[in-house]
Amino acid sequence: SSVIHSAACMDFDESQAAHLHQTNVQGTSHVLDWAETQGLPVAYVGTAYIAGQRTGRVYEHELNEGQTFHNPYEATKCEAEALVHHWTKRTGLRVTVFRLGIVVGESLQGRIVHFDGIYTLLRFFDGLQRSLATQTLRVIGNPEATKNLVPADYVAQAMWHILLQGHTGTFHLTHPNPVPMSLLRDRVKRVFEVAGACLVSVEAFEKNPPTRLESLYQKAGNYYEPYLREEPVFDRTRTEKALAESGLDVPDIDDALFDRLVAYARQANWGRTKSTKRFVPKSNEVQQYFDCFLQDKMHEQLVPDLKRLSATCRIIVEDMKEHAWALRIEQGRLEQVSRNGLACECSFTVNRETFGDIVSGRLAPKKAFFLRQVEISGDMEIGLRLATVLAQFFKQWPFLRSVT
Repeated sequence: SSVIHSAACMDFDESQAAHLHQTNVQGTSHVLDWAETQGLPVAYVGTAYIAGQRTGRVYEHELNEGQTFHNPYEATKCEAEALVHHWTKRTGLRVTVFRLGIVVGESLQGRIVHFDGIYTLLRFFDGLQRSLATQTLRVIGNPEATKNLVPADYVAQAMWHILLQGHTGTFHLTHPNPVPMSLLRDRVKRVFEVAGACLVSVEAFEKNPPTRLESLYQKAGNYYEPYLREEPVFDRTRTEKALAESGLDVPDIDDALFDRLVAYARQANWGRTKSTKRFVPKSNEVQQYFDCFLQDKMHEQLVPDLKRLSATCRIIVEDMKEHAWALRIEQGRLEQVSRNGLACECSFTVNRETFGDIVSGRLAPKKAFFLRQVEISGDMEIGLRLATVLAQFFKQWPFLRSVT
């Protein structure tokens, strides 16, 4: 028997650093403690992207080579893997570490459970399909870089074979032939019909002022920019040796497979299927949020040390009769919640399901905009700044009155 630890939190937002550490590092520590009491070996599922900002070839025996990280997700996964290696040295119990590339759906039908990572970026383009038919969207990226996409069925089969053979150590379950960004760009343009999307260097981008759409992308999608500019080469020497007799081949990420991945994602509504259980507030609960819950926070700082923000925004819950509320914030304090016609600098439009995800603290407003689940109108600059502040507020004060 072995303990397989694959649970993790994947979020690139710096504001989620504490939560990422709690889940990815402390969670791993708890699993290791329990495995030690049972005398069981551990199989740990990590990410190849603990390489952070390293370039060139990254070997399977390397871990912390002094690299810097793009985000707290990479940092916490590296710290967690270090715990695993220290644990096996201290206890003498066996450890197998699987470092995964960017896992996409299985190769036959494109099926996948979690639509995060690259799926978030693809969903953004799916939502902009009409807008980018005529507009240009310059995205900072390197056409000569690669993206290491690897189908989920190959990952599962490779892990199973390596564990059955009793191999220990670290294995890069990555693709030996990663997809060039230029090819990925062309596929995105074809499948999502976004002819105006293009990859440019930082220098080329800065030659001309960004359009309104480009500014929005930069503010909402800046988490993903580093991954479009470069990635190292993940050496697979130990993996290929361990799988030499398995008969496993990594499926090519060709046009047909890419089309299947997108088709399944669209069929599953990018992970927002009706079968997914989540907090969906009833109409009276939405009213309670504004009329009661927020009233208790009046004249208080929304988040600590925030005194420079003054703005008025409107929140529109589109599938309700009494569907609009205005919030007035002065020097970081919530000063007024109103249903009247306050002059607002920006508006957020959501449905009740998305509203429930946001106020319960499970979906950051900025990410919701990037996923096209929130429409921002008016002053976009203020809207996105408010989204960042409100994300911290919702995390600190989640609204969890009922779950359906």
